[in-house]
Amino acid sequence: MATTTTPVDRPANPLLAYRQRRSLSQERLAALSGLARGWVGYLERNPEAMTATAAEKLAAVLGVRAEDLFVGTKR
Repeated sequence: MATTTTPVDRPANPLLAYRQRRSLSQERLAALSGLARGWVGYLERNPEAMTATAAEKLAAVLGVRAEDLFVGTKR
């Protein structure tokens, strides 16, 4: 009998989860990514507002794929 696997849901707030896993403050992540600290905080509070440009910059710092930072999708 074949087994099926279901995709793993991403965390409800992937940016916050990845940032905390890497022990980065919002300020440090913002500085390393070239984004404003206020924008990083906004994206953590409103993960559905993630943009492709921000995701690419943040992903480069966090060591993940840009698509991993979007909510509401499956891996």
